[in-house]
Amino acid sequence: MASGQNHHPAETLSVS
Repeated sequence: MASGQNHHPAETLSVS
């Protein structure tokens, strides 16, 4: 999921 997303690191962690 994180690899597919190209947003802020903190944002990716939150989504994850």
